[in-house]
Amino acid sequence: MESQAILPQEQMDFRSNRSCTDSLITLTNNIHTNFLANDVVAAAFLDITGVFDVLPEVVLSEKIGVPARLRKFIENIITHRSVHFVEEGHLSEAYSVQKRIPQGSMLSPLLFNISVLEMDLQLHPGTNFLQYAN
Repeated sequence: MESQAILPQEQMDFRSNRSCTDSLITLTNNIHTNFLANDVVAAAFLDITGVFDVLPEVVLSEKIGVPARLRKFIENIITHRSVHFVEEGHLSEAYSVQKRIPQGSMLSPLLFNISVLEMDLQLHPGTNFLQYAN
């Protein structure tokens, strides 16, 4: 994803060499620039709790360069999961997991970034869109 520059520059979350500080600097510079130009700035902040649990299944298309076998592998991770519990030393039966993207998985942040890849296209043209998740 990084080597192909698929993710937009404004997407600061879960990426190497990017941080919350980058988002704050960008926002601060935007506010300062518009203040000097006597323009209005409005900011909206969205906090989504448990975002990995509520995201729909991610569609990894060929247009972002994900090979078919890898797409199928990721689809299986998301949709065909089960858990077992150990109770008093005995393994329980398998329980199907209904949540979407597995929280804590190394793939979860990347799948989140892909799922919101075109979110900024829904905004009014000229809107600055910064994204950071923690």
